[in-house]
Amino acid sequence: LNLPKELPVDFDKFCLTWDRMLAKDIPQVTMDCTTGQYFSMDVGDDDVARVKTHICKTGAESSHGADGVDYDLILEIPNEDLVKLCNKCLNYHIICLESCLLKVLTMIIHQHMSTWAVDKKIIPEWQNGFCVGYHILNNAFIYDMARESNPTHHKPLFMAFVDATNAFPSTNQDTLWLCLIDLGMGNPMFDWLRFVY
Repeated sequence: LNLPKELPVDFDKFCLTWDRMLAKDIPQVTMDCTTGQYFSMDVGDDDVARVKTHICKTGAESSHGADGVDYDLILEIPNEDLVKLCNKCLNYHIICLESCLLKVLTMIIHQHMSTWAVDKKIIPEWQNGFCVGYHILNNAFIYDMARESNPTHHKPLFMAFVDATNAFPSTNQDTLWLCLIDLGMGNPMFDWLRFVY
């Protein structure tokens, strides 16, 4: 990942060190503690069907990896075969996927995480980049609503437009895993994500 060579002075170095120590104690096999067991269920036909629908809507033109498998080929694979493959990958870390097959499994995990996050109201609406159906135009709407409602609060309104370049690659994974565990995430899907990253 793209962590800075030197931590900025406003970073909590103690917290980062503490999270690194705690993350080392996360077992390789975790438990799903979510109410609803979002991450304990096996990948099913409906998961694969949703991903195939998503691929058809967004286009199957993604480049393939060294394995030569592209989305067109994946769309031809029967759903039940993809279900078996995905469940084997979640249960056994020795199976390795590349390129489009990897993307299909991560899309399925993303669907489970998104459903969980929406059901549990984990992601606030103002984080519109992470909410299904929201677009970049929502930022202008949020700004406008904050500006219009501010006079009633009689407090200064501070707005910031942050350049989030390199935001995801520089995310501290130890802290991320600990936060997700605190929210109840665990079991094969969580363990597989940690294994991949």
